[in-house]
Amino acid sequence: LYNWIKSHQLRSYATGIAVSVLLGTSSVLLASHMPQPQIAWDRVIWGYLKMNDKAAIPPAKKLAVRVAAEQPENPKIQEALAYIAAAEGRYPEAVRYYRRTIELRMDDHVAHYNLAKMLVKVGNDAEAAREARLAADIDPLPEYQQLLDELPVRDKPK
Repeated sequence: LYNWIKSHQLRSYATGIAVSVLLGTSSVLLASHMPQPQIAWDRVIWGYLKMNDKAAIPPAKKLAVRVAAEQPENPKIQEALAYIAAAEGRYPEAVRYYRRTIELRMDDHVAHYNLAKMLVKVGNDAEAAREARLAADIDPLPEYQQLLDELPVRDKPK
């Protein structure tokens, strides 16, 4: 009886192992023929940035620089680079990145507003007023008007 039980257990183990190997092999073969999902790197980068933690800036910056080299026409990546430059106090660089963002996505009121804030930081109030006015024309949010009201040089409403 003992030998009979051992032989059946051994067959059960062998059958289980064979089924596992077949399932694993078929899974690998099927997966290799499936298209891989594209990673939305801009979401990963903005995920870092929305952590509101200074420690998140360096990995976000490293990833954003790499992705920008691969996707120079991606406005979300350009905007992330602008945000990072501003967070690091590199305002002239932030201005360049926000301008690039707007070239790629002209109706982005947030980019116009953020560009206006960076232009204030670099002392260009006249251009800041024009950008703030553009932002307000696209979407009349109160903070856009508030920025216009705070600027010593005001762009007249159209």
